[in-house]
Amino acid sequence: MTEGRKGQKSAAVSRDRPREENGAGTASARMATCMYAVYDPVAHRITIANAGHPPPVMLHRGGRAEVLWVPPAPPIGVGGVDFEAVEL
Repeated sequence: MTEGRKGQKSAAVSRDRPREENGAGTASARMATCMYAVYDPVAHRITIANAGHPPPVMLHRGGRAEVLWVPPAPPIGVGGVDFEAVEL
């Protein structure tokens, strides 16, 4: 997957991919999972959009692992699906 354009919302990157690039609607259609995240180091916030990928896991300093909730969505290549982003 190519990088998002500067200032583009993470949920829009997967949805706005041209059909030719993601293979939707072709006899040899393929799908791929993707997790797209944008981190703001000043605000200490992260915005994440999911496309069929397992949820991210945050590892805390003490070694505790926490599965983060991100709205589920189908893989890239299904076509015509909006992806929801969440800010953590």
